[in-house]
Amino acid sequence: MRQQVELEVQRALRSGQVPPEQERALRNDMLDQLITQQLLSQYAEEGGFAVSEQQLDQLIVSLPEFHDQDGRFSAEVFRNRLAGAGYTPVSFREELRVDIQRQHLQQGLAFSDFSLPNEQERLAELQRQQRSFRYVVLDGDDLDVDIDVSDDDLQAYYDAHQERYERPEQVRLEYVLIDRQAMAEGRDVDEEALRDAWREQNRDADRRVSHIMITFGNERTRDEAQQLAETAREALESGESFADTALRYSDDTASAEEGGDLG
Repeated sequence: MRQQVELEVQRALRSGQVPPEQERALRNDMLDQLITQQLLSQYAEEGGFAVSEQQLDQLIVSLPEFHDQDGRFSAEVFRNRLAGAGYTPVSFREELRVDIQRQHLQQGLAFSDFSLPNEQERLAELQRQQRSFRYVVLDGDDLDVDIDVSDDDLQAYYDAHQERYERPEQVRLEYVLIDRQAMAEGRDVDEEALRDAWREQNRDADRRVSHIMITFGNERTRDEAQQLAETAREALESGESFADTALRYSDDTASAEEGGDLG
């Protein structure tokens, strides 16, 4: 279990989905998640849930992550993607099989209808309930009854039911309305001041970085690497997307498969 936790943590860090400073929290969450997955897997196996090899093949072929630029399944893209994520084809198929088994189990539970014994008893009690009530019918003749209420009667009733004549709690507020647009009228701010303010506010902001890495040494000289970099830059300037250019020219194969994304 410990080795599996470390493997999943390193995969998450390598993918750029989790910053390194959150590694400890990620490790705790991953441990809880793996325990839950293990219990689900055991329950699925005891329940007889199974996934055929044909189902796995159909699912893998249909996943867009393994398609080439023409939208077709590519064995080369499949192997490169798995290698970048730390999987072998065998280990990926096994993890995919277990994941499908868990999904079938969870969906089966989610779409099942069941009730607890105390819920059934409560429903039966509600269905067997009975009500008794009395009523009086008033007609026009009842309005002619001479009713005389004295001031003393009114006062006595009021004294006995003062809580019915209390006002709800009230609050008095005083406020000042600040209109930023009205305050900004008549004030000029030059472009350089705006740029300085923007830089200051975004000094510590997170950045998402993508790159095209071109190396030199054993395979090419520095001049050859510089020329290849110029070719990649010209492709970008001609309108080619950064992701396609990274896939064609970047020596960082792991990030190239993700369009050069470093997280």
